[in-house]
Amino acid sequence: MDRSLRRRVGHALLLVPLLLGLSGCSYADRIFLDGRLFVGIGRTPVVGATIRVVNGTNEIASARTDEFGEWHLDFMMSFAEFRSGTRGRCIHNDDGNSRYRLRVEVDGTTKDFPFPRLVVRTAGDPAYATILFVLEPPLVVNPA
Repeated sequence: MDRSLRRRVGHALLLVPLLLGLSGCSYADRIFLDGRLFVGIGRTPVVGATIRVVNGTNEIASARTDEFGEWHLDFMMSFAEFRSGTRGRCIHNDDGNSRYRLRVEVDGTTKDFPFPRLVVRTAGDPAYATILFVLEPPLVVNPA
């Protein structure tokens, strides 16, 4: 490769991260979702259920509930899913119209839930959310 072509490629490679940084939010933000899954008024933990983050038909992340009904997800979300908010914060799903959904699968039954609103203080910071699901008994056949 000649020297002028290498220089142009090098400039292009420097330009891409610069443009991503100027967008207001980082190119990808790390998301941590934690939660518990219960059934009924007595809040019996549901063991072995699958919690998924989906975007249309694509699965982004999944986890299974443990003996306490707890689950943990850790995944990356594109900067395009966030918008710049007030005081420099980046916000996802502030209007309730996220393309992402939380899908709960228990004993062959599936139920979709809205994705939570996420706010990060500074571009590139991780986002955290804790979610408590309490399902009605007909949805769950075999709670713990």
